[in-house]
Amino acid sequence: MVQEEFEKRGNLKNKNINKSVFANKVICGDCGSVYTTKTWHSTSKYKRIIFQCSNKYKNKVRCSTPHFYEVELKEITLNAINDLIKDKDSIIENCNLIIKQSSTKR
Repeated sequence: MVQEEFEKRGNLKNKNINKSVFANKVICGDCGSVYTTKTWHSTSKYKRIIFQCSNKYKNKVRCSTPHFYEVELKEITLNAINDLIKDKDSIIENCNLIIKQSSTKR
């Protein structure tokens, strides 16, 4: 189904696509720009993906917002979602029932 959707939208192989689910969704509290990914130590064992304000170093007056490691951002997001979903156990149970029912119909 995903491949069919790619075909409908055109060939995406040659387009620059940021694969992170957080791309263009985290907003800088200082200047309002989006956070983008950067790779630190890309060729060493210390390689890390960070998210940083896209305007942090573009102006003479720099944003005071910190960068986030990808792992931290995932944890922050998961904690926020868990806080929003108080009844997640029943939601997961219902989703599993739906998946089970849909797989038996095939």
